[in-house]
Amino acid sequence: MKKFSVLMDGYDNCCCNICFRIGKVAKIKYYTQDYGSNKRKGKICKNLQKHPHSIWICEKCMKDFSSEWNRATRCLGFEYPKYYGEPKEET
Repeated sequence: MKKFSVLMDGYDNCCCNICFRIGKVAKIKYYTQDYGSNKRKGKICKNLQKHPHSIWICEKCMKDFSSEWNRATRCLGFEYPKYYGEPKEET
């Protein structure tokens, strides 16, 4: 199982999980890991367990997330070029 997978469907009648706007969405699947059991609530396992999650997010919410990500990570030195291959500006 990949950590993240993104699927862009051609459908335009899906509902965004954040703003509940109807339109095209990106379907993002990811998983988290911990020792809690998927099958029994409160049971602690000896091995790490994968817990799958998914979110449907529209283009407007993705732009909002992207701008917040860029703002938050800029102070940590994680400044990425906007597109792959774009040269980083010299200061």
